[in-house]
Amino acid sequence: MLNTKQKLINEMLKEVTEKEKEIENSNEEVRILKVRIKIENKALEMKDLKEDLREDFVYGAEALKSMLTMEENRNFELKRELEVLKYRKAVIESQFTDSELD
Repeated sequence: MLNTKQKLINEMLKEVTEKEKEIENSNEEVRILKVRIKIENKALEMKDLKEDLREDFVYGAEALKSMLTMEENRNFELKRELEVLKYRKAVIESQFTDSELD
């Protein structure tokens, strides 16, 4: 049977793994949004772009920039949460004996 300390460590490890996966997904989303913004901006530079479509590309680029900002903020918060989780795990491992948490 696992003691409480080991159970908490295992839970922290699971949470760390989940948070790292979220960060990985968020990093990928940031990368994709940046590429999509480049595409919108490149379309706006095209000389043969019909004027009635230009406004759609302008709004599209603005929307993507807003989405990018939100995802970058989310990414920053996820990284902070991961740092906190790792610190908590370290505290559990180093500051408590097995019997102190039972």
